[in-house]
Amino acid sequence: MKLKLKVYFLKKAIKESTKMAIAIILLERGAELILQGEYIFGGLLVVVGWVLLLINYAMVRFYVSR
Repeated sequence: MKLKLKVYFLKKAIKESTKMAIAIILLERGAELILQGEYIFGGLLVVVGWVLLLINYAMVRFYVSR
């Protein structure tokens, strides 16, 4: 039983870290586009990146509090 629980949490951690990596990539790319003058699309990528980070944070807080 303990092994299954460890595998479950390992899979959750990998999923969460992947989401966080995607969010950070979106933030970086958005910042690059803003610096190049593409304000609308770059700003959109930054907003989407922040939303993903906030969702990830909320999900982690929910899992930890259970």
